[in-house]
Amino acid sequence: MTACGETTVAQQPIPPTLLEPVIVRCAAGTTERALGECALRLRAGLDTANDKIEAIKGLVTHDG
Repeated sequence: MTACGETTVAQQPIPPTLLEPVIVRCAAGTTERALGECALRLRAGLDTANDKIEAIKGLVTHDG
């Protein structure tokens, strides 16, 4: 039973792909090129993880 004016929102399931970890692998090496490529991969992984968080936020807060 709900009070007048109260709304009940059905929970939307979070797609399994949004719950998968973002794994970043860097090639072995200590050259500037290897370290630069690793930094770019890490940044791309961070961007992907943040995009997943934003998508989940949109589902749970109904902002999406």
